[in-house]
Amino acid sequence: MTGAAATYGIDATSLIGDYSTTGASSGSSTIQVTAAAANGDSIEINGVTFTFAQGGVAGESVDDANNVTITRDISGTPLTADTTAAALEAAINAYKADAVSADDRFDTVTASASTDTVTLAYSENGLPSTNGYTIGTASGTLATTNTLDASGDDGDTSANISFTVTDPEGNALAVTLDSNITSAADLVTAIQGQAGYGAATFTVAADGDNVVFTDGSEVDGSFSIGGTDAATITAANVAGSTAAGATEVVEVPASSVTLGATDLTFQFGDGEASAVAAATYSSAENFVDAVNKALGGSASAVLGDDNVLTITSGENFTVAASGDAATVFTGGNVGEITASGSLSEADVSSVAGANATIQRVDAALTTVSDLRSNFGAIQNRFESTIANLATSVENISASNSRILDADFAAETANLAKSQVLQQAGISVLAQANARPQQVLSLLQ
Repeated sequence: MTGAAATYGIDATSLIGDYSTTGASSGSSTIQVTAAAANGDSIEINGVTFTFAQGGVAGESVDDANNVTITRDISGTPLTADTTAAALEAAINAYKADAVSADDRFDTVTASASTDTVTLAYSENGLPSTNGYTIGTASGTLATTNTLDASGDDGDTSANISFTVTDPEGNALAVTLDSNITSAADLVTAIQGQAGYGAATFTVAADGDNVVFTDGSEVDGSFSIGGTDAATITAANVAGSTAAGATEVVEVPASSVTLGATDLTFQFGDGEASAVAAATYSSAENFVDAVNKALGGSASAVLGDDNVLTITSGENFTVAASGDAATVFTGGNVGEITASGSLSEADVSSVAGANATIQRVDAALTTVSDLRSNFGAIQNRFESTIANLATSVENISASNSRILDADFAAETANLAKSQVLQQAGISVLAQANARPQQVLSLLQ
């Protein structure tokens, strides 16, 4: 049987739309200074409190990571709104320059003072509030109209759709549509531009209004669609451009095949390899019979009407071929053969499909039988263990009884002995007590 690569078709016209991402832009905040700051006035920016204080020498002191003192001769040279704004700018710059007491809260902030205003420009894209910046409590003349999100925009990806494409071998490609799709060519370009497409084992191409994924290998199985918006993609599936893959099965040559003792072997799991008997096979039927004998019930070999040998197994197996056998089993038919296909894909609308379905049912029954055998063995081990434990419990119970329960025969003997000794003692004492009376009676 000739092999075929799996395909999956999508109607691109069903996916035409604008899935574009709106890019984020950097933002800024503004602090309005409508009057001069007085001694003790303060404002909190990004968690740092800036406080104006009276002093003879002008300067900015970073007290710790959360506090900055702005010293000005407020009583001698009163501040104005503009000089107050300039003092705030100088204090922020002093905080940024302090590598000892300050931290990184202003590293991405550029402060600039102008008439009655201090503008804080941020280098990150997005609104300042989204990026965690704050303008907190203000007092005195600084408690005016301050705007945290004076400018900037957050990015918007709500229009995007994402899904994954997985080929029969299990290789997956994650796809996010984040541009304007107007044609099949646009969709192909978007998919080919995804990270990991170059390493994928399948390709995608436009076919008229359709986009078709084609597997790079001829193996059994189908493409699958997953991810967040999988339903959108599967709804656009084109049945005529979608087909399951099939592994090529090489025809047995009409000429004779001579095999040595180990020219053709089959190995299932970790078991020993079974070899087809050494002989010269002049007919395909004899060859198939010998293969079935070597398979030993682990799989079955069938020769189709087209003279093609098909081996059906419910588990993976390994084929090793040399000599004449290498002319029968070549390419993807040697090495490890992976079991594929499922009853969910069964199609009995044709003779070939019905035969394939029967083979899959047989494989499924074999798998169930193997599982029952395994579970039965496990159950037997459990029952044996339980019986052993029950015997141990009975023995321990008997031992416990012998330790704790009284030996009535021994205890009865001890009691009789004690009573005899007691009675003998009483008799001796009675005789001893009687002798003085006897002596007295002689003296009378």
